[in-house]
Amino acid sequence: MNLRRHLSFANVASATALTLVLGGGVAVAAGLAPNSVGSKQIKAQAVKSSDVKNNGIKGKDIKESSLGTVPSVETVVADARATAPLGAVPVTVYESAPFTITLRCVDMGGGLVEAFLEIRTSVDNAAFDANPGGGDDGDLDVFDGPRELGSTSGPTGEIEHVGFSAVSPSDQLLAGYGYVSSRLHGSNECAAQLTFIG
Repeated sequence: MNLRRHLSFANVASATALTLVLGGGVAVAAGLAPNSVGSKQIKAQAVKSSDVKNNGIKGKDIKESSLGTVPSVETVVADARATAPLGAVPVTVYESAPFTITLRCVDMGGGLVEAFLEIRTSVDNAAFDANPGGGDDGDLDVFDGPRELGSTSGPTGEIEHVGFSAVSPSDQLLAGYGYVSSRLHGSNECAAQLTFIG
């Protein structure tokens, strides 16, 4: 067979390309060795999030000063406790400007004692949300006075779980969870114990 007669540019080019592709020599043909692309070869802003494997970048790979301000919790107060005597003025459980959380213990008559956990604010246009056990949620203004976060009543000790969050117009956040109880251990007092985050 006359090999010269079948030797054309197209046949040589296709055979060479096939050899390079099957042999893994594409990078070599382009002048790059495997795993040789580095920072010098990458143009600024050329790598996008979609080019990076999920979880491929670790915390140590990030320059923290490039992140800007990261929101954080300034305060965590665990086990803030208060008791309020029956019929006394509301007792402050916790205060973090502009919010004040109070406990009130009321004689409802007929042997019933009701405990009210309430929130007040010193600024208008704040907002809050309480769990289903709470009575209110929504707008919170100075003229509203105290708003109920949770309450419980009964002739014997009753406990209500409470969870809430409140935010001021200047983005000051206060969140809390815990319980409010009436007639704790058969006494004529009300009690609250909460953890606050803000």
